[in-house]
Amino acid sequence: MSKYVCVECESLYRIKKNGIEAIMMLNGVENEIWSADLWECPKCKRQLIAGFAKVPHHASFSPDFQQELERIYAKPKGYKKVIQT
Repeated sequence: MSKYVCVECESLYRIKKNGIEAIMMLNGVENEIWSADLWECPKCKRQLIAGFAKVPHHASFSPDFQQELERIYAKPKGYKKVIQT
């Protein structure tokens, strides 16, 4: 298992939530949905996303992509993250 260190606090990050859904954006448009883990520094509360699945579980060409996005956007904030690429 990987270890992540907060450069600012010199503390090890800890898992905050396993299995969040990370929505990858491309040019401002939702492109892929990935499963990943949310980590947090226990001191300064900075967060990072790591531990991505090998492949996205939905992509923009999937027939049910819009339905999946609606389902994810309806979740509480801590269960999803939007990533600009």
